[in-house]
Amino acid sequence: MTEHCSDGSPTRVQGALASTRAIPGRRQRFARKALDQFVSQFVAGAPLYREHSSRVIGRLTSVELRTGHDGETELWGDAEIDLPSSESLEAFAGTGFSVSVVEYDRDYRGNEALVIAVDSVAFSSGPLAGFRKRIKRICPAYVTWYHQFATVPRAAIVLDAHDRMSFRTAHARSVAAAEMADAFTVLAESLGKDVASLLLRIRTPQGLETDIEIPLGQPETTETIRSGVEQLLAAAAPMGG
Repeated sequence: MTEHCSDGSPTRVQGALASTRAIPGRRQRFARKALDQFVSQFVAGAPLYREHSSRVIGRLTSVELRTGHDGETELWGDAEIDLPSSESLEAFAGTGFSVSVVEYDRDYRGNEALVIAVDSVAFSSGPLAGFRKRIKRICPAYVTWYHQFATVPRAAIVLDAHDRMSFRTAHARSVAAAEMADAFTVLAESLGKDVASLLLRIRTPQGLETDIEIPLGQPETTETIRSGVEQLLAAAAPMGG
């Protein structure tokens, strides 16, 4: 349902964000618990993204769970989209919209310099546990789930540097980047063959965001991951040499 406004105010839309049905083209599905948690923790004004990119096009104003005709649970949302007067909704918003949230559990202290959030649909708890152990041996980071509520969420990992990180030398920073890239590569190898790429969403302490597309199962996979990690660490732990 869409309500078009000609007076410059946001365009109001309503639609399904996700459900517990199997995701088209993937073997995974959202757990009812994840949808419940999102609704219970929802705060009006959460940013709304164009399809599955980092481009913010509006905000969610309310969410609710509904039961579909097949008995599956659906996550529905009401949103306001900042639609330019010169564009159609389809051209501006794409084929759909999505919302994402990083899960913070009781073990989150709030003083971690780096938060790494792993897509909750593409990855399972076993590989995540192994990844968490490897990362914590390299740097103090909080590793958690990244929930993307969309019809077909992309396999993605968020690297969010909340504060500046400290390394004694540039060499130490480079070694950390290489070790982190190896950990990410092992995690990526746990994805099924039906997942062709992985999105690294990097956020620096300065507020800059960069999306890097990682081809999986290719000779350049590890090097592309390492390049993204080095980009993050260069911004989070700058040094003269």
